[in-house]
Amino acid sequence: MNEWNDIHTGDWPAVEILVLNWNGRGLLQRYLPPLTQLDYPGAYHIMLVDNGSTDDSLAFVQAQYPQIRIIANGENLGFSRGMNQGLRQTTADVVVLLNTDVEVRPDWLTELVRPLYDDPAIGVTGSRLYFPDGRTLQHAGAMLEYPLAIARHRFYRQPDTGQVAALCDVDYVTGAAMAIRRPVLTAIGLLDEAFSPFYYEEVDFCRRAVAAGFRVVYAPASVAIHHESLSTGQRRDQQFYDLNRNRLLYVLKHYSPTQFLNDFVPAEAAHLAAMPFAHQVQLLRRVYLQVLLTLSDVPLPTSEWPAYQQVLADLAQQASQTRKRHIMDDYWLLEKSEVQERPFTSHSPLIGPLIAWVRTQWNNVATKWYVRPLLQQQNVYNQLVAQTLQDHDGRLIAQDHDQTDLTRCLAELTLQMKQMNHLLASVDQRLAALEETVISKQ
Repeated sequence: MNEWNDIHTGDWPAVEILVLNWNGRGLLQRYLPPLTQLDYPGAYHIMLVDNGSTDDSLAFVQAQYPQIRIIANGENLGFSRGMNQGLRQTTADVVVLLNTDVEVRPDWLTELVRPLYDDPAIGVTGSRLYFPDGRTLQHAGAMLEYPLAIARHRFYRQPDTGQVAALCDVDYVTGAAMAIRRPVLTAIGLLDEAFSPFYYEEVDFCRRAVAAGFRVVYAPASVAIHHESLSTGQRRDQQFYDLNRNRLLYVLKHYSPTQFLNDFVPAEAAHLAAMPFAHQVQLLRRVYLQVLLTLSDVPLPTSEWPAYQQVLADLAQQASQTRKRHIMDDYWLLEKSEVQERPFTSHSPLIGPLIAWVRTQWNNVATKWYVRPLLQQQNVYNQLVAQTLQDHDGRLIAQDHDQTDLTRCLAELTLQMKQMNHLLASVDQRLAALEETVISKQ
């Protein structure tokens, strides 16, 4: 592996661009040509990392761009696992992660690498990305809101009026178009594959880079258009679930117990209570239960386990109650279950009251005694339906609580099994050492 070149006398660093693809034949046809014609002053190569495409992506690239190296994963590994396959195969001075749906300008790579070339303290850079209209900002660096760890792109969906023209340090840059110096990878390793299939892997990577002493910088002169979400193929509900699951995993990984219990949890409870849609509340409940179930995979102090388990279980039960409230609000029948007789009115000038009186008298004679029993029958039916809905939702809430309790018990058993396995492994090591000692004395 080559060391970083001297920035005053050396050449521009060698770059390898890793393009992650999954069934992106149409995107590759549109956005690979400009990627092969960049005006970068140094040497650069392109690697296509394919996540098990079932279209003719690979055949197209092999036929049209034989100079592009292909890493065929054989299955859809998501962003972090897929990109890591490519990162393991490259020794370039600078590695660029790029989505297939990013349309680059000729000087995009030069301006993305220039801050790395000018300042060895900078370890990661990110591009200025526009929406397809070419003037609305999608990414100009990003920040995390504490304590919820909600990721926000700076000036997202705002027209570019020159407010993002300056290079600056940011919390993180998007993995859709980010450059990484080789020393960063050497120091902190690859993307964390716990953040699969995607979301928060670049947030975690940039935080680790900063912790290792590198700067993470937004490079405004590196401009591209991101045709966002054309390559994911995910449903919105699944995106919401994955985003919040990985947000919670990020918090568990990087927050201290005090930050998590005293800052994050109260803010998350308030965030959950303000969630506007019942289905999103239910998805958050799934997040809490899933993370509770897999908490043994998170590197936490053993002493903190009971508190973390209880907090996640409490959040899941709060989600059940919040969902119930949303559902009850959505059932207009609960408020409109009683059908009432309405008085006759008329908007005719002058004689309107007379017309209404005549209609009332006629109704009293012709229909009132027939319609009133029907109204009463309808009201009884409506009340039965409303009560059934209430009872059904009450049973769902009780089932949710039972499921939460079972999940917590299963998580506790998983932790105990993990601790037992560690203990057995320690005993095995001691027995092996004792056996070696006995053999050596013989």
